[in-house]
Amino acid sequence: TEDEAVACFASYSGLDTAGAHADAIKQIVTRLGSIPLAISMAALYFRNAAGTVEELSAEYFAELDALEDIGSIPPGFDRTAFAAVEHAVHNLGVGMVGDDRHDVRMVQAMLYRASLLAPDMIPLNYLIASMPESLVMRLEQLPEPAFGDAAACRRYISIIRTQSIAHRVVIPGADGEQNEASDTFNVHPLVHEILRRLFVREIPPIRLVGQLTMMLYFLNGWLIHARKHNQYFVVDQLAAHALSLLNFIDSLGELPTPGEAETKMFRFLKLGLKLEVSTCRMSRGDVNASVNLAREALLEAWSYPPDPL
Repeated sequence: TEDEAVACFASYSGLDTAGAHADAIKQIVTRLGSIPLAISMAALYFRNAAGTVEELSAEYFAELDALEDIGSIPPGFDRTAFAAVEHAVHNLGVGMVGDDRHDVRMVQAMLYRASLLAPDMIPLNYLIASMPESLVMRLEQLPEPAFGDAAACRRYISIIRTQSIAHRVVIPGADGEQNEASDTFNVHPLVHEILRRLFVREIPPIRLVGQLTMMLYFLNGWLIHARKHNQYFVVDQLAAHALSLLNFIDSLGELPTPGEAETKMFRFLKLGLKLEVSTCRMSRGDVNASVNLAREALLEAWSYPPDPL
């Protein structure tokens, strides 16, 4: 209803909906089709941006119209919700960062990568680890879980909170202490799917392979470490993300890579992760899922050219 839509806007924007801006707010929620997701996205923009409600409304909808006019919104998606999510991604950090947008770009990249994982309990430290400035990957020396820089984590979380894209959830370990996978965030399933669509639309396939390789590399290492240290909840958490990532990769078909070495690394990391998730499923007694994943990996390996590795 209109009253519920106005109340939703008030909750996220912090504005008094019964004051001088009441009519303008009613027009805003009506224009947004009373879609809760779009209203929450817009309201946080109004909370963080400088200007009057009327000024911000004109500016916001001008940007939204521009995004909708691009014509790249996939069939089956509500145009307003899709454009609102895209607008929110572009406006991360509004009201709290100046000209230095490095941290904002990092958060945007993390949210895009998060869209390839499961939408719940996405480990912040894993995403940070999988985006190093430089790294030499070695299959015989997979990375172990690590905490990200505390100050950087706080900045990233603050930037995420400027838009209602994700919600932070801290999960204590079995002993009550936080582990590397405890600091997580959840993404609404619709937002999650829209972020994935935006990511695939904006990144060249050859760059996508490089990012997927890095995600596979760290997820392999983290999952093996958690299993060997009997961190049962963390294993289930990471295995769910691994399955989501593997399903996404399989849906893409053959992808271009810069060269033979990069192709090998990508293939072996993907097969390694399938076999690791198979092992994790077997340890949980899920024999069918385990055998099916192992069979997939072996049939895929059989299709590749012979290699001493």
